[in-house]
Amino acid sequence: MPAPAIKTDSPFWQLPVTALLEQLSASHDGLSSAEAALRLTRFGPNLIHGERKKALILQFLAKFKNPLVVILLTASALSAFTGDATSFFIIGTIVLISVTLDFVQEYRAGQAADRLRQSVAVRGQVLRNGKLLEIPLADMAYLAVRGSGAVNGVSRLHGEVSRGIFQSLFPHWPEIEVPVGHVTNGVHMPSWDSAEADALWTDYCGKERWLGMTEALGEKIRCAPDDKLWQLRADARKSLVGYVRERLSKQLAASGATPEEIGSAQHISEYYSRDRNGIPVAWVARIRESMARLTTHFSSNRTVRQYTEHYYIPAAAAYHERAADKGEAGAQVVAWQHALDRGWANLRFGEVAIAKNGDQHIFEVQVYLNGLDPDAVQVELYAEGVNGGDPVRKEMTCGPKLVGAENGYVYGAQVQATRSATDYTTRVIPHRTGIAVPLEAAHILWQR
Repeated sequence: MPAPAIKTDSPFWQLPVTALLEQLSASHDGLSSAEAALRLTRFGPNLIHGERKKALILQFLAKFKNPLVVILLTASALSAFTGDATSFFIIGTIVLISVTLDFVQEYRAGQAADRLRQSVAVRGQVLRNGKLLEIPLADMAYLAVRGSGAVNGVSRLHGEVSRGIFQSLFPHWPEIEVPVGHVTNGVHMPSWDSAEADALWTDYCGKERWLGMTEALGEKIRCAPDDKLWQLRADARKSLVGYVRERLSKQLAASGATPEEIGSAQHISEYYSRDRNGIPVAWVARIRESMARLTTHFSSNRTVRQYTEHYYIPAAAAYHERAADKGEAGAQVVAWQHALDRGWANLRFGEVAIAKNGDQHIFEVQVYLNGLDPDAVQVELYAEGVNGGDPVRKEMTCGPKLVGAENGYVYGAQVQATRSATDYTTRVIPHRTGIAVPLEAAHILWQR
């Protein structure tokens, strides 16, 4: 009986190993050294090319775009205009020192990051001519991002920095939309808090407080009275100061300090403004609010729940959906991606019309999709965020088909006229239910 024919257009995960190797022009012995060198020349290394650095003078001048710096410079100019030379000189000097320090710190941080990047050698094992070899890999992060269903940092700042690092993987996408989220790390509270803090939390929140939902714990701990919070703080301070004194005394003794110097380490002065009961009420209020707001937020309970709700459950649901019916949905996603790859270069914008009706800006734009299905893309009205805020993204509605055009349509949208119409532009991005854009489809076309 002859072997069944292999469909060359089948998704790679449905192919037999032999057929897959044949399609990839590889073998069970891996690539030959010559073939590996040829592919490296053709496709290049797995390297993330960072953003091209600006000249140092341009980086320095960019610091003057800070709104606070602009305000201070304006004040300095007004002082000069009114003849107040002293204020002009003082404000100008402060601005120059501040900008210079900011520039130097950022430059040094960038240099340190470059040195760290160069010092990290990532290596991987590959088959070459039937032998297992270890070779340097240009950047495993590139492969990791390309093969992930979601990417996240472990803090808000980590997410922001990572979006800048990986922006080159998503050409023409704004940095704020680079698909790197964040889940801030948390601590395991039952093993982290002190015995004294545990006793206080138990009195007001119960012994099993970390075994369930944590939303109500903040209000419960706010019920703790001032005297108990202050006593907790005093006990914690006594323990900390005692530890510091002991360590400092040992360090001084080891360094040959005199008995007088060692004795001075045993006395640390402190002053608080307290009420008639000896309790600094305002300070205790800060302690109470800090415990109520921050403890639950930075607990591992919140971390695990956020990972589960934002990443693990969506990933499991996406897998089951795409794996159903022997991967039929997954095959359709691959076909959709291939269609985008083939047809994206044919997309183009036509005329743009902008009108104002009362407090609304009305936008209409012609989009020529050519061979692409209108359901495979989304046309958006876009404006950058103000003062570091989120960008404005307004989905445009597909309207009438353009007469005489191949798959051309008029898309429309309207927004509040609180900003200038020139702040907005239009763009086309991939669209499909259940797809992470731009992580799984990084195409994008801007009108300007």
